[in-house]
Amino acid sequence: MKAVIRGLVGAVLAAGLVLTPPLAAQSLALEPFLPFEGAIGVPGASDTWTFTGQEGQVISVSVTGSGGLDPVVSISNSGGQTLTSNDDYAFPGSTDALLQAVTLPRIDTYTVTVSGYGETTGDYTLTLLPGYAERSEVDDFSGTTSERLWDAAGGVGSAEQTDSLARLILPEPRLQGRLTRTSLPQIDDFYAQVAVQVERGPAGWRAGFALRDTPGTGYYALVVGQQGAWRLDFIDDDGEARQIRDWTSHPAIVPGVTRFTLGVLVNGSGFDVFYNGAYVGQAVETGTPAPSAGRIGLFASTPDAVTADVTVAFDDLAITLPILTDDAEVMPSRLVTGGQAVTIQELERRRVIPAGGALALTVPESSGRQVEAGVSRILLGRGATYGDMVLHTTFTLQTVTPNALAACGLLFANRADDQHAVAYLDTQGGYGISARVGENFAPGQFNDGAESLTTGRHSLIIVRRGERVDLWVDREYGGTITLPAELLDAGQIGNAVINYERSETGCNFADTWVWTF
Repeated sequence: MKAVIRGLVGAVLAAGLVLTPPLAAQSLALEPFLPFEGAIGVPGASDTWTFTGQEGQVISVSVTGSGGLDPVVSISNSGGQTLTSNDDYAFPGSTDALLQAVTLPRIDTYTVTVSGYGETTGDYTLTLLPGYAERSEVDDFSGTTSERLWDAAGGVGSAEQTDSLARLILPEPRLQGRLTRTSLPQIDDFYAQVAVQVERGPAGWRAGFALRDTPGTGYYALVVGQQGAWRLDFIDDDGEARQIRDWTSHPAIVPGVTRFTLGVLVNGSGFDVFYNGAYVGQAVETGTPAPSAGRIGLFASTPDAVTADVTVAFDDLAITLPILTDDAEVMPSRLVTGGQAVTIQELERRRVIPAGGALALTVPESSGRQVEAGVSRILLGRGATYGDMVLHTTFTLQTVTPNALAACGLLFANRADDQHAVAYLDTQGGYGISARVGENFAPGQFNDGAESLTTGRHSLIIVRRGERVDLWVDREYGGTITLPAELLDAGQIGNAVINYERSETGCNFADTWVWTF
C-alpha cells in the first residue's frame, strides 16, 4: 500500500498539484489522492489547506459529512477571492459538498476551506482529485495478476511490466503500438493522466494515450512528440489515421524533454489536453466514425526512418469519472470568475454544455431606459435567432426614484411584444426567469437574497438547451425553468429594462455575448 501511495503522490506532483499540510487548527497532513478524515468540532469553525495549481488545470474536491455535519467547501485564490463553493450538491438526497471539474484560472496558491453549514458540527472526509470527482482506476503497474497485466495490442511491438513500470518496445520504423489491459472498463467521459518516460528514440518518438479504444472501430491517439508539440488522431482498425488536431505547440511543452505527465479530460466530442498539469489546448471531434466510449490504453509510435526504434515507460496511470445525481449532471453552484473563454471552459468541463460551439455575437456596450411600468426590450443581433446557447451580460442600474423596484435583464426566446422570456436581477436582490405568452406569464422561477442591484456591476448568464433554461446571477446558480412550448422555436435575444412601478430607470450593459452549440 505504501508503494501505491508513493506512486500516487509522484503522479500528482508531476501533474503540478501539491497539497500542503493544513493550516493553524489542523495538524494532520493531507496526502494527494488519499481521503482525509477531519472534524468540525465547534459551530462556525473551519479547516483550511493550500495547494499550488497550474493555469487551466482542472480539479475536483469532495467532502462527505457524518455525525451531523452538513459540510460546505470552497476554493479561494492567494488574494482571498472565492473562486467557487458548494453546499448540498445533491439536496435533498445528500448534504455532502462537491466541486467537480473546477478550472483554475492561473498559476497560484489556492486554499480549500471546509466548514459546517449553520450550527452543524461533526466529522468529514475530504478528497481532492485531478479531473472529475469519482476515482475509477489507479495503476502503478506493480500488479502481477492477469487482470493487472498490460499487453501489446495486435502483436505490434512488445510489452514489459517490471520495476512498477509498463514498457512498450517498438523495434522498427513506422510502427503504431499500444498497451492494453482488458480488465479496464469501456467508459465514455473521463479524465486520465499518466507519467511518461521515453527511454529510447534515436530517430524521434511519439508517446501518449490510446483513448476510447473500440474493437472493430478504432481509437484516438493523443501524443506528444520530440519536437515539443501534441496532436490528436483517430486511427481505424486498418491503422489509417484521420487527423482531429494537427501538431500544436505550447510554451509548457519543451522540445526534447523525455519525462512528462500527460493528462486529458474527455467530455463528449471534446478532448482537453494537459502537460505537467498545465492546459495546452483542446481538440474537438467533428467527423465519423467517432466512438463515444471505449477502453483507455497507452500509445507510442516510431517515425519513418531506417534507424527508428522507440521504448517508452509508463507509470502512475490515474482515471477519474464524473459524479452524477440521479443520472443527471451536477449543476455547478458557482462558476469561476473569468472572461468569455474561461466561462465557456467552465461550462464545458462541468458538463453543462457540450464541447465545441462558436462565439456567435458580441456586443461591447448597450443601454436602455424605461419610465412607465413594464418591460423595455433592447433587441440585439439584427434579428438573428439562436437556439441552444450561452447568453451573458454585465450591467449597472440607475433609478431616479429612491427605493423604486426595478430590474435589468437578459431577453431571450423573443418573438414579439407578448411572446418572450426574460432573466433578471432587481433592486431588492430578487432574481429569476419569467416567460410571457400572450397576456399570460408562464410559471417561472424566482428567488431573492442576491446582492442588491443598486450597488456595483452585476452579471447574468443563461444556458438554453432545448426546453431547459438555467440561470447564474453574479456566477451563483439561480435555478432553472422549462420554456413554454410556444417559445421553443423563438430565438431573438437582447437586453431588458424592467419597471415594476413608474420610475425613470436606466440599465447600462457591457460584454453581452452569445455562444452557440
